Amino acid sequence: MTRLGFGLTNVYLRCGVVMLLVAVASAVLLFGFGPWQGTPRLLLGWALRAGLLGGVVLYVIGRLVQGAGVLSRRAERRDPR
Repeated sequence: MTRLGFGLTNVYLRCGVVMLLVAVASAVLLFGFGPWQGTPRLLLGWALRAGLLGGVVLYVIGRLVQGAGVLSRRAERRDPR
């Protein structure tokens, strides 16, 4: 059974992955294509740092939310009241 969603079951995971992709795209533009000077360099550097930090934080929050959901479903199965 293939999962086409790649396990991205909540909004935190999706946003985290999107922000990480923004960080990767910014890194490719910043380091892969010539010397940037001035404002574009600052904006790409900012996008790289913000995407990386925000993406990691949101992804971890998403995994914690996913784990809490699993634990609550498991508790409901054990104690059906």
